[in-house]
Amino acid sequence: MSSFLTAIERDRFAAWLEREAASDEGIARQMEVVPGSAILPEVIKRYRMEAAAARIVARRLRATEDVTL
Repeated sequence: MSSFLTAIERDRFAAWLEREAASDEGIARQMEVVPGSAILPEVIKRYRMEAAAARIVARRLRATEDVTL
């Protein structure tokens, strides 16, 4: 069994990661406008870090070339 992703699988996974990143950024933006919660800055930071990580992985997946063994 091969552990490599096909080009279609990589594209689908990268697209999903990009949607998740956009969603996480949207949640972070919404939390920024909620007044008075002391815990929100840490939660916002976590959402932003996860969004950044998802974008990095998606970018790496999109840059990967097909390999034939």
